[in-house]
Amino acid sequence: ESFVPTPAPLLTRALRTPATVARSLPGWQPDPPRPATGATPPRPATPADPATGSAPATGATPADPETPVGPGDPHGPPHTGRLRLRIAGSTITYRGTVTVRGTGPLFTLEAQGTEVRGSGSVRATVRLTLTPAERPGAGTTLSWHGTAEADGRLASYEPAVVEAAVRRLLDRF
Repeated sequence: ESFVPTPAPLLTRALRTPATVARSLPGWQPDPPRPATGATPPRPATPADPATGSAPATGATPADPETPVGPGDPHGPPHTGRLRLRIAGSTITYRGTVTVRGTGPLFTLEAQGTEVRGSGSVRATVRLTLTPAERPGAGTTLSWHGTAEADGRLASYEPAVVEAAVRRLLDRF
């Protein structure tokens, strides 16, 4: 468990906002945004048609990563990028995805990736519950429960060392 001195509704909104999640994950470097598949790049502004008073369509634009995922779409888009994991004086970099699902107070975070240098991989699923708290002050208690599978370099470390690295990552989230 972790305590965050932020009200639960604000944390719920943050977890449903892709850009906020990406900024909150320690060691995460998101890939630059890509245009939506089949999207037409916006055209320069065109004056309105005098007959109808409306401007011509400019095509679809990608979803704004600063806008929360709507209640009707609890499965936000996957975030792609690289994660640098510090463990026992070394760094392992993974390329992969992180997905947040849920609308609150229950969320599921799924991550998977492969080593940038090596053939190892990692897959993790974390269930996160937000509970309003009054002590030690007004805020939210985050309860974490999860599973993970790894091979490659990460699997070569003692379980206690891996657990310490993951706890450090979650404490900084």
